[in-house]
Parts: sequence; C-alpha cells; structure tokens
Amino acid sequence: MARHRDYKTSYNKRCPGQTPYTCARVETGTEHQADADSARDASMRTAAINATAANIPEAPAPTEPQKTLQQQRQEWADFLAEVAAEAAASQRNRQPNRRQERKKNQVKWSRVKYKTKKATKTQQNAKTSQPKISRRYVQDIAPSNLSATSTITAIPPPSYPRSEFEISIMPQIIGKGFDVQTPVDVDRLEFITKRHPNRAFVEYVVQGFRRGFRYGFQGDRQSIIQMNLPSIALNPAAFATSVQDEVNKGRYTGPFSIANPPVIPMRTNPCGLVPKRDTDPVVYRVINHQSAPDGTSVNEGISKEDFATTYEHEAYRIIPIDPLDQTLQGIVCEGKLYFDKCAAFGNRASGGIFCRVEDLIAWIAIDHGIPAVIHYVDDFLLITPRGGNEVRKLFEAILCFLRIPHKEEKTVGPTTKVQFLGIEIDTVTATASIPENKRYELITFLQPWGKARKCSVADYDHLLGT
Repeated sequence: MARHRDYKTSYNKRCPGQTPYTCARVETGTEHQADADSARDASMRTAAINATAANIPEAPAPTEPQKTLQQQRQEWADFLAEVAAEAAASQRNRQPNRRQERKKNQVKWSRVKYKTKKATKTQQNAKTSQPKISRRYVQDIAPSNLSATSTITAIPPPSYPRSEFEISIMPQIIGKGFDVQTPVDVDRLEFITKRHPNRAFVEYVVQGFRRGFRYGFQGDRQSIIQMNLPSIALNPAAFATSVQDEVNKGRYTGPFSIANPPVIPMRTNPCGLVPKRDTDPVVYRVINHQSAPDGTSVNEGISKEDFATTYEHEAYRIIPIDPLDQTLQGIVCEGKLYFDKCAAFGNRASGGIFCRVEDLIAWIAIDHGIPAVIHYVDDFLLITPRGGNEVRKLFEAILCFLRIPHKEEKTVGPTTKVQFLGIEIDTVTATASIPENKRYELITFLQPWGKARKCSVADYDHLLGT
C-alpha cells in the first residue's frame, strides 16, 4: 500500500522518534481501543499486500536456461568492462606524474650505469692493454666448424610446385639445348655423403646437380627483351669472347634468332662488364643484371628468405640450373640470343645455392679428418696443428674425386702466415692484420679527410663503403 509523501513527516512532527502506530495507540487514550486499532490496521495492511501481489504479473519460468545463463554472463562481462574502463581512465589521469617519475629514475639509472661502465672499463684496461677487437682471438674457446656443422640442421629451400602454365612451356625446350650441365660427379657426391645425418639437405644438393637447381621463381613468366648496360662499351670484344667461351664449355645454349626465339615466353637480361682488381692487362667479368626491369625482374620473383646470401663469383658456374629457369637467363650478344644454363652472376638465388654446396664440401672435409675448415664462397682455409702437406693433399683429393675444378696456382701453403680475404693471419704471433700494401693505400686514402671541413654526400657514402 503506497503512502502519501507527507505521511511519515506528519507523524514525526507530532511524535518524534515514534512510529505512526505507536502514536495512534497513545492518542486513543484506552488500551482496549488501541488493540482494536492495531488489529484493524494489521488487517488493512494484509489486504493491501494481497491486492498488490494480485496485480503484479507472475514472472514466466525461463524456457531456455542456457540462453538465460549466457545473458547473465554477458551482463556481468559488460559490468566488468565498465569497471576496467573507469580504472583505465583513472590511470590516464595519473600518467603525467608517473612519466615524470620514470624520467627521473631513468636519469638516475643512466648515471649509475655510466659510473659502473667507466669503472669496469678502467678495471679491464688495468688488466690488459690488448685492443678489444683482438681479445677474442686468444680467448680459451673451443673452435667450431660452423660451415660444416650448419649442414646438420640446415633446412633446404622450399620446392614450389610448377603451375599449369609452366608445365605447358616444358615441351618447347626439349631438344633445344636446355639441359643440365655441370662438371661435378653426382654419383660420387651421393656416395661420399651417405653418412651425413641430414638426408633432406643432402638430397636437395644431389638432386639439384642431377636435375638442375631451381631458383624458386614465382613471378610472371613473360617475354621481355632488354638492352645491355653501357659498360659493355668498355670492351665489346672481351664480352663477345666471354660469351663464346661459355658456349664452348657448354654453359650457354645458342645462338638463336631474337625474331624467332626457341621458347615463348622468354626474357633477356642486361649484361655489363666489371674490371677485376689487380689484373694487368685488365680482365673483365661479365655480370648478368637480373634486377631489371624494376617491378618485373627475375630477382623480384625470387624470395629473399629462401636464398639469403648475395655473392658473385666465377665458381657459380659449376651449379646447373633447372631447364625451365634457364629461359629466364637470356642474353644478347652481337645481335644473337643465348641462354645461360648455370647459376648466373646477379641472380638473387645463386649465392644461396652455391654456399649450400660449399658447406656440404666443408662437412665432407671434416668427416675425412681435416680438423678445421673455414670457407667464404669458394675460398677455403684449412687449419691444422701439424701435417699440413697431408691435409692439403687430402683436401685436393676430395675435390678431384668429386671433379670440382680448382686452380692450383691459387693454392698456398702449408705455412704459418697466409692472406685470407685480404687479412694477413700469422699463427706464430697469433695476430690478424692488414697487409702492408693495403695499409699504405688506406692511410693515403684517409689523409685528405684529416684536413677536410666538409664533404658531399656521395664522398661520405664512398668513405663508409655504402
């Protein structure tokens, strides 16, 4: 039963601190009358409650308990989200003060680190005056053959399935010189690597020599004819001689007519000449620029992650390329069309393929008892405490067994002092230094910079080697 808004107030004014019913008993004056009034009031309240309950519709029983439970959970989640939002807003309001405190702490911590670093450096300098860059060479750390051991856990590049369009091109290249060409004896390579634990890696290399390594090209195969680079004009005769030499060795197929190519689609890449260092008369190396044209080049169709090395070296020529990918390596010389059948200079995948092969050769050398092998591309450094002549003969015997070409005139040692990658290594003094002639060239080059007050961006990039 609803009360009037002044009901309680009026009784409180008359009888402060008492209920309306106690006030009613006081006002009647007789106990009997008070009891009667109380009974009447109780009866009136009961009737009012019953009437009110009769007017309130009964809540229907939930027909879908699971749905009701989800609704309750959603309401609870919304409530928690509101609480979290309020907490985040409160946190943002206090953020400036915390930033200031953090900045002060950073300043204090920087001072502590500077003092600690300075004290540590002073302590190290007190122990030794040896340059930091050369300390690691005399540390007592067990040596490791990283090139060889990396083959144990190496993962071969992915083998992408050929598309229907690529399969349709295959019949065009049959009988036109697009074959696999390599001097390596694949059967002997397979035999000598039977004990290698990483069979997937060995199988990748062996099958690559048998069928041709694939570049993993995933771009559009379209016909593109490009002009050679201006550097060809340095010595056109040297370019023509180089192309003919590749044809004679079976590493180029051709010549073909540009107007009537042996396969469609095909593409040609710009060629250029780069003079080799320290050659007199000058000897030029032919490069195949496979990063042109921008947007549709061969290199842009090859994943950087699959082949993460970028070397350029003549030794690539022992690596045969898949016949279908050979159609991506066309060149034009004196108006004639040729196709390169081996790993080309300038291709993104060539370095990665070649280094996997050389890593496997390093493993073979270790497996045959050579204690330490280091290689950079095809430059190998063999390290042994004794028996240098025997180690050299063993390594050369491995190369001859696999029929991997090597130049006898470039072989040095055994010796205690040798130049490797431009660094002079002396095992007697345990030092690695720059050769005297290169040191003189470097000092001569840097002398003008000691007096320079400004420089151009191009000169600065040249100084940094970028």
